[in-house]
Amino acid sequence: MARAFRFSLQPLLDRKAGIENEHRREVAAARHALDEARAALERLMAAVATQPYLDAAIAAQIRRIAELQGDLERKRHDLVAAARERKVIEKLRERRRRAFDAEEARREELELDESNRPPDCRTQRTTA
Repeated sequence: MARAFRFSLQPLLDRKAGIENEHRREVAAARHALDEARAALERLMAAVATQPYLDAAIAAQIRRIAELQGDLERKRHDLVAAARERKVIEKLRERRRRAFDAEEARREELELDESNRPPDCRTQRTTA
């Protein structure tokens, strides 16, 4: 009977996937904040034509956009790093799965070989 594959680092892989998802949500939130800031800047720039005192507000909004762009880039970098860490562990899991499958196939082949031997040869082992 074949044993079920058990990856001993599955809890770590699950944690890395959770961290990656957390970073993905942070990137989405940062992207949303940046989009809102850009929309606010566009509204301010449209209003400037009639109200010149909005120059300071526009400058502040431009600074805010620059800050948000930097924040978004940092969050993207964190997301890429989290994804890379998860993928490393997934590759390890796949290598271990292939080794497990190969070992199971070898074990099954030995069992078949043993069951196909004549009864008088099953208990005798030759030493060379």
